Amino acid sequence: MVVLPPDAATRLGERGLRDADLVSRSEKPILVTAKDLHLVIVRVERRALGDDKIIDIEMWSGGRSDRMSAVVGKDGEPEPPASEGARRLLREALHDPATAAEHADVVLIATFANQADWRGMINAVEARSDARPRLLHAAILAHLRLGDLPGAKKGLAAMRARYPDAELTKAATSAVESDVGGADALRDDAVSSQAESNVLR
Repeated sequence: MVVLPPDAATRLGERGLRDADLVSRSEKPILVTAKDLHLVIVRVERRALGDDKIIDIEMWSGGRSDRMSAVVGKDGEPEPPASEGARRLLREALHDPATAAEHADVVLIATFANQADWRGMINAVEARSDARPRLLHAAILAHLRLGDLPGAKKGLAAMRARYPDAELTKAATSAVESDVGGADALRDDAVSSQAESNVLR
């Protein structure tokens, strides 16, 4: 489904977003698209710079942001190259749903870890019925960071029930048994995963 203005503004508002959040490149659209992998937000802006005509396109999907610009001289039209660039961004975003989902998890973790918002991370993960091992592991470490060992054990029990053989389930088990976890572990995990993602891209 493609939704255009002004209906698009209404849909964004329902998700707690305003156009100002897109213009200012806040973290809000990144977090919203990280939670809903079926949502793609595209913002198009046309402007002139001297004799040049420019169309800027920014797209948010899967917890990531991509940008491109089409520039032509005064006798050209920027719409054709801008349209092709937008199609390319969409193809890349939808190329590998599994990779997009993994990247979205990494971005979500990094956002809360960089702000040391452990309670926010836990709440965000608990709100996700589709939370994968990386998110569940991060929430368990966040519980430990807050000194909430009972909460960490409860999270581990749920993780074991859903992903008994996952490597991150073993890592979470080890963390809970030794009662360790925290900001450094979460930040290192997020930074490492982002570096790998950039290399693959």
